[in-house]
Amino acid sequence: MLRRFMLVLLLVGFGRAARAQEPALPPVDTTRVVELRLSDSTTVVGRVVAEDLSSLTLLTAAGARVNLPLASLGRWRYVAPAQAAPPVFGRDPSDSRLFLAHTARPVPKGRFTLLDYLIFLPVASYGVTDRLSLTGGMSLLPGSPDQLFYVAPKFTLVEGGPASVAAGVLYLRVVGLLPTSGYAGVAYGVTTIGSPTTAATVLVGFPFASSGWERRPLVVLGGESRVSQRVKLLVEGWTIPGTDVVPAVGGVRLIGTRVSWDLGLLFLIGARETRGGFLPWVDFTVHW
Repeated sequence: MLRRFMLVLLLVGFGRAARAQEPALPPVDTTRVVELRLSDSTTVVGRVVAEDLSSLTLLTAAGARVNLPLASLGRWRYVAPAQAAPPVFGRDPSDSRLFLAHTARPVPKGRFTLLDYLIFLPVASYGVTDRLSLTGGMSLLPGSPDQLFYVAPKFTLVEGGPASVAAGVLYLRVVGLLPTSGYAGVAYGVTTIGSPTTAATVLVGFPFASSGWERRPLVVLGGESRVSQRVKLLVEGWTIPGTDVVPAVGGVRLIGTRVSWDLGLLFLIGARETRGGFLPWVDFTVHW
């Protein structure tokens, strides 16, 4: 009888020890980086952003969301202290542009935005597909019989990872009471390199008009840095063929759920010095 009793105690103790060694699930914590070893011996690194009864969702450093069944999980450990992991921000609904220049990111499929530059220049954008975005509008200059019509399709060739690449065309035409045959625009390619939080954009385009093509390129350099869930810093500068004056805009984007505001200063940089002081820049975007 004593032997049986001791055997039962050993079995119970072994079972509890085995259960104690089973890996617990890492908690949902968007500020800490974990390393998960799966049952097939592969390793996944990221932040646990969601959990349900059957799976964990991991956000990798590249921004990809990986859904992992609980049955596939093995051991895990933290690989960075909490203060070292960058916070997770929601997507900027206006990340397809800087102030004025396009980035290589597309407008999400089915997303519609209405943008207004300086009150009199409304612009509408729509995500036709995951890669094709269509932007257009017409100026509303009071008292003027002529208005500026513009349309700008953009196709994202590469999306995801550290770099996105896109190509597009901006077409401009004056419309009004008297018919005109002149037009202008720019055909461009653009690359955005970085993460959703911090990125640089390089745009190179060739202007054209009804009289022909410009051989010298237009170049736009821009950057963005997300400093909080609601605030992003922006800067962009344009080199225009035929002039040594570089228009540049720097400022901040205030990101809201439905409405975002861009507030900045527009200034002109000459070949040797800044010219003409500063002008305020204001635009807002409504998202659907």
